[in-house]
Amino acid sequence: MALDIPVAQFFDLIGHDGSELLYPELPEPACRRGVHVQEAIEAAWTLGFSSTPFELFPQSRTSLGGPTHAVVFPAGNWERFLPFLRRKGVIECVTTSGHGHAVAFHDSVIYDPASPILYPWSREAMERRGLFTRTLWCLESRPDESQGEAERRFSAVA
Repeated sequence: MALDIPVAQFFDLIGHDGSELLYPELPEPACRRGVHVQEAIEAAWTLGFSSTPFELFPQSRTSLGGPTHAVVFPAGNWERFLPFLRRKGVIECVTTSGHGHAVAFHDSVIYDPASPILYPWSREAMERRGLFTRTLWCLESRPDESQGEAERRFSAVA
């Protein structure tokens, strides 16, 4: 949904599906490789998309180990978030068990790869499913010069 390709094609592009068992001593899903955000950014770039993160509750720190300052936006952090949902992208979440998870969105509709059900975005709908929002990534098409990158990348994978 977010990159306009099937999930299997996304996995082909990054070279794995994240299921590799790396740490058998850890519980599921922490024992699995997963997909690093930089792998997803590179795949998006290769397909002609720029990805821009919008953190829900950003924090700044002026020095290593120094105190953090939570950024509060004048209109409110959740309110700032809402207009971006009318676009296309990915929402980075944390589950109730503390693990990372991502869902795609397009025009305020959520696609969760862990569920076959599409649903309209709302904070309550996400949290009922045990998903707590951290960062929204907007995906925007880049000029046509990048399209050759995707073709070269796919031919290298094939």
